[in-house]
Amino acid sequence: MISDAQKAANAAGAIATGLLSLIIPVPLTTVQWANKHYYLPKESSYTPGRWETLPFQVGIMNCMGNDLIRTVNLIKSARVGYTKMLLGVEAYFIEHKSRNSLLFQPTDSAAEDFMKSHVEPTIRDVPALLELAPWFGRKHRDNTLTLKRFSSGVGFWCLGGAAAKNYREKSVDVVCYDELSSFEPDVEKEGSPTLLGDKRIEGSVWPKSIRGSTPKIKGSCQIEKAANESAHFMRFYVPCPHCGGRSSI
Repeated sequence: MISDAQKAANAAGAIATGLLSLIIPVPLTTVQWANKHYYLPKESSYTPGRWETLPFQVGIMNCMGNDLIRTVNLIKSARVGYTKMLLGVEAYFIEHKSRNSLLFQPTDSAAEDFMKSHVEPTIRDVPALLELAPWFGRKHRDNTLTLKRFSSGVGFWCLGGAAAKNYREKSVDVVCYDELSSFEPDVEKEGSPTLLGDKRIEGSVWPKSIRGSTPKIKGSCQIEKAANESAHFMRFYVPCPHCGGRSSI
């Protein structure tokens, strides 16, 4: 026979278990989350280990993760860590905000290489992501070279941007373009990559489009065109060590 005290304890335990589903994490900015959870894998980084956001990266990453900013265009130089920032932001959307994401690379082969050399090692080395990936390291329908479906139900697709079919059917919250200037300006005569890709976020409550690239030929560069269409243009200024004047580099 169960005593009244035991019944009360069982009831309290059942209630506590039920309330767990109502607990939500304390909201973090992208940079706060990345500095706490994000790690750089050895396969694709000169300095593997815990991520530390550099001063010039703070504003970029927080813009990428801010729900009030719908579109981010980043005209960048080489070797500024854009790909690493993008991966950190994607991880933030997956784990912290439970958002479906679609990342485009210029070609199918580039997308597969990116999934193998960047995404999979990142999932392995970021505990917050690995907890959501029970399929990691084995064959599974949720673990392919185009899709990673996490136990939370969130999906992450990585596709090539050269085929119009890759811009169809997916309904996501976040769409990203890596090296936008290397994409074909007109995808199989159906429109620009951003025109086609951004249709995938039209039904989202919190739509986000992130485009980044090193610029190419002035006047025909896709990232330059996208940035020039924005109502706002921001630069990162650094002080001169000699005169103290500030200028963008």
